[in-house]
Amino acid sequence: MRIVNLVTFLAMRPGTVFSKYEPCVFGELMVKHDSSGSTCDFYCSSLTTEVDSSELGEMVDLLETSEQTGSSVPLHFNTVCRDGLYEQNQLFAVWEQSDVVGLIDRLQKALDDGYGDDQPAADAGEIRTIAIWSEGYRATGEAATATLHGEFEGKTFSDAVELYLQTLGLEDRAYYHQHDDGSWSCWGCRLFDNEADARKAYG
Repeated sequence: MRIVNLVTFLAMRPGTVFSKYEPCVFGELMVKHDSSGSTCDFYCSSLTTEVDSSELGEMVDLLETSEQTGSSVPLHFNTVCRDGLYEQNQLFAVWEQSDVVGLIDRLQKALDDGYGDDQPAADAGEIRTIAIWSEGYRATGEAATATLHGEFEGKTFSDAVELYLQTLGLEDRAYYHQHDDGSWSCWGCRLFDNEADARKAYG
């Protein structure tokens, strides 16, 4: 890990793992996305505190219910947010590759020790070509049928979607959402790996 200033941080690649830093105090662990050099701003995703919800009221309801009943609160790790604070003197604790590898190893051990057989085995399938379809919709006088977005390589549907998202601009990517059950949607329209399922609802 190393401590860098804002200018150095903005020049770093998307995918950099970091937390905001002030002397001897570390902030939330996050992943960096694109920078906006002209405004000294950047986009990022939380690795710890982003609740999988469609709006603030739903998040509050989920958390309050969990406080009272101990119910599960799903987290989401791909939500992209803009920092928007423009703090010129902000410092960043940037993780190096060895730090990220070490965390992955430690989390894998925690998964094995703490969750064991309750967790599904890692997917060991072959890389294959996977189609990405979105279902159609009917709303506010507008309608559309299912759309094929392309075909991408991956072991899983999520692998393919992640590659597809890399072809989009940052603003367009923000409309795509992975849910706690692993499914994906865009503007409320579900994504599928085949045409038949994509056309079931609206053709």
